[in-house]
Amino acid sequence: MENFRKPNTKCKICSKPIYRRPFAIESYGENLYCSKQCMFEDRKQVLVCPVCEAEFKKVNNKKYCSKKCAAKITRNRLGTKKGVRKHKSVGQYRLQQLKDAFHFTSCMVIGCDYNRTYDVHRLIEGSNGGKYEIGNMFAICPKHHAEVHRKIIALEKIDDCNLKEIDLIEKRDGS
Repeated sequence: MENFRKPNTKCKICSKPIYRRPFAIESYGENLYCSKQCMFEDRKQVLVCPVCEAEFKKVNNKKYCSKKCAAKITRNRLGTKKGVRKHKSVGQYRLQQLKDAFHFTSCMVIGCDYNRTYDVHRLIEGSNGGKYEIGNMFAICPKHHAEVHRKIIALEKIDDCNLKEIDLIEKRDGS
């Protein structure tokens, strides 16, 4: 079924005569379109590429004229090139802080010589106000870390670099 209303305005882009209700003409002024295609065409902005200074139409928040230009200058929030990170995770960053401070070669529990991987453990838990800072965080082996959280052992601080293991199961049986 065709629209039998008389055109009362024109499309902003293609100047095709169209009918719009009077309140729409008042509300949108000259921003009236005959189709979505014309509306999207009007919303495209012409930008200048910061790399090669070529003009291009902005579509879907593009900031560069091509992928090639984007690859030359794309940076993350810190201002460094994407993909270049010093640490893979926050845990790795904290572990590196401990390595820089103490130059340890094995688990920080006295008597343990495991030296493959480390878990960063807080002596005072976060729920009790403990923070990730030197003196409260220690690099311990996964075995000791699991035993602490399962309440098989407890750790006692000797200094900022060493912990002493206290066996909780023997205390329970001996009491």
